[in-house]
Amino acid sequence: MEENNTSFGALFKKFRLKSGISTLSEFGNLMAKEGLVYEDSLFSHWQKGDRIPKDRKTLTSLLNIFVKYYGISTLEEANTLLASANQRNLGRDEIKQFSRNIVSEPIFTAPDETPFFVGREKNLKEICWQLLNKKIVLIHGSAGIGKTALAIKVGHVLKDRFKDGILWYRYDVQGIDDILNNIAKQFGEDVLRIKDKKVKAKIIINLLSEKNALLVFDNAESLEDLNLFLSSNNFSIPLLITSKHLTNLEIKFKLIELVEFTEKETLELAKKILGNPFTIVNIEKIKKLGKLVEYSPLALSILMKQIEVSPTELNLFILNFDENNNLLKKLKYDNKSLFISLNFSFNLLSKKLKEILISLGVFHGLDFSKEAVTYINKISIQEAAERLNHLHRLSLLERSVNGRYRLHSFVKKFIKEKTNNKNICNDLISYYIQFLSQLKGVSLNDYNEIEKELDNILWVYKKNYELGYYKKVVELWEYLGIFLWDRGRWKDMKKYGLITCRASLKLGDIFSCAKCLIRELSWLYYWQGDIEKTKKCLRLGESLAKKINDKFLLALTWVRYGKVYQSEKDCHKALKYLRKALLYFVKTSDQEKQGDIFTYIGETYWLMGKHKQANSYLYRALSIVNAIHDKAQKTTILSRLGCVALQEKRLTKAIFYLKKSLAMEKTLGRRVGGIFWRNLALGLSYEILGKYQKARERFLSAKKEMIFIGFSKRILKVDVFPLIFKKQLATSKLYRSIFKN
Repeated sequence: MEENNTSFGALFKKFRLKSGISTLSEFGNLMAKEGLVYEDSLFSHWQKGDRIPKDRKTLTSLLNIFVKYYGISTLEEANTLLASANQRNLGRDEIKQFSRNIVSEPIFTAPDETPFFVGREKNLKEICWQLLNKKIVLIHGSAGIGKTALAIKVGHVLKDRFKDGILWYRYDVQGIDDILNNIAKQFGEDVLRIKDKKVKAKIIINLLSEKNALLVFDNAESLEDLNLFLSSNNFSIPLLITSKHLTNLEIKFKLIELVEFTEKETLELAKKILGNPFTIVNIEKIKKLGKLVEYSPLALSILMKQIEVSPTELNLFILNFDENNNLLKKLKYDNKSLFISLNFSFNLLSKKLKEILISLGVFHGLDFSKEAVTYINKISIQEAAERLNHLHRLSLLERSVNGRYRLHSFVKKFIKEKTNNKNICNDLISYYIQFLSQLKGVSLNDYNEIEKELDNILWVYKKNYELGYYKKVVELWEYLGIFLWDRGRWKDMKKYGLITCRASLKLGDIFSCAKCLIRELSWLYYWQGDIEKTKKCLRLGESLAKKINDKFLLALTWVRYGKVYQSEKDCHKALKYLRKALLYFVKTSDQEKQGDIFTYIGETYWLMGKHKQANSYLYRALSIVNAIHDKAQKTTILSRLGCVALQEKRLTKAIFYLKKSLAMEKTLGRRVGGIFWRNLALGLSYEILGKYQKARERFLSAKKEMIFIGFSKRILKVDVFPLIFKKQLATSKLYRSIFKN
């Protein structure tokens, strides 16, 4: 009898395996984390179709697991599973509870719009028309003139007109290279390691040319790098730029120059913030207020928000501004009246609000979280939320995306001059140490959370090194180094790894220096195919480890040497070092390292053509990593089992293992080369089977991954796969045609 592929049992099994959940016991552990504890035998009945869960909470918890681990990626799949259990489709409120949105929605990263937007109607209409016709628009004007507020308004007005999304970037914080990397990431691509900016820009332009998306580059202080992006002959992407500086662009664009508010617009703003009755009664004073601050929109917003809290401040400000006339002439700020307004508003704040606002000057990234602010100010999350919301109501703080906050560039400049970076930097790096340590068991969701903070983390890392807080730098690296490796940020890994070594030596911490050399830097150079630098790091790290007689580091060095000799096809020497390391890690009951070493020994036997021994060690490794739930290493083991099967011409088995490994790798979110090797092996498997279209697709995916992660030809000299399949790759017509360049 043919199995019903739409039955609950069949769908449950399909989505479980697609999620990379290999056993029912593992699924039971995940259900327990959802607060639901059942015997594993019940899940067996579900899979057989003997029983079907009827409780809505049980089903939505089950769905949440499959969504979280990417077994279910669309609303249609989720509703199909519910239908098989005779349940209704997910409601709107239920969809929101999932760890990842399963409804495909356009990307929208513009900040919240101000509720007090006034005027600019003509500008707004013109900008929208130009952008809908795929033009470039540059909004130009002085600080505080309302460029960002207008750009945000445009984003919200056009939200439904760009089906592939509206992507907002702070050009002064991110720069063109980071922006290009993020655009690629938003659409499921990765150009992080492409060094040639022209090549990277071309890839992004080609990507965007197939999308209906709007780009916004806010606060572009220098447009020189932007010309690289714009100078392409086929550039026809709607782009909105805001800038104080009018710089020549190497492409035709529409200039929108913003000027100060009119008296009419000033009164309109007053009515929205202060109310109509107050404005009418104080109309002459408000007119004078506008004139004193030269009708600066930001200055007016800041002052009127203060007046809203305390109406008597209107008279006080007018008096205070006259007293500051002499100061205006000495100020170096672009908008002197805005500075006076901001300073006046700052002085009216309570001590607690001043302290929290000043502390925000430590954040150098695009935005920051409420949790980070809570930590560095040593207050409760509720207190932080109340004070941040108060500052937002006073127009001193802006809301970013995902519940985060940001500072206007002018306010940030003002605040930084008052920030005691030394003390707050020390607190902030402590927060990020705690933040990263809690996400040590990494998943794709964890990586995304870290990415939001990465600019702040890297800045505070460098700043603490400059300030001499070497202990905190070394402590942060314990977690940061792993993240940078897993995400394929090898350039940053090298840069900050070397800083960590210097910080360790300044502390006299030989252990941390040796560990960074052995664990991170030698591994980095190895996977870049630079064996000489790998050996240099290992020799230096080994000498330091011997100096302090650290057996753990010496054993880790032996593991690395085992891989080096493996790449040099000196298999007997590789096995000698790996077995020597294994004895230590068995003695110390380090199962994670045992799993790694059994994998490497299996690889070495595979390289020697001893498939029986290879499979034996790989299965021993698999047993260990299943027991400790090490999914990262499991993906490697499955791919190696697939490759051994490929060499033995057991192609169906090879494809099964390789595809399963590839699916798990994608859910982890790592970019360390695994996707490249698995696609290469699948390409060979399909080609041998005569399935040339599938083979071609896999080889193309491998080449794409190779470009994105920046593999050089040297990498082909160190991995086991090319060492074994060199002949097959050389004779594969498809491989040679795709990789000929």
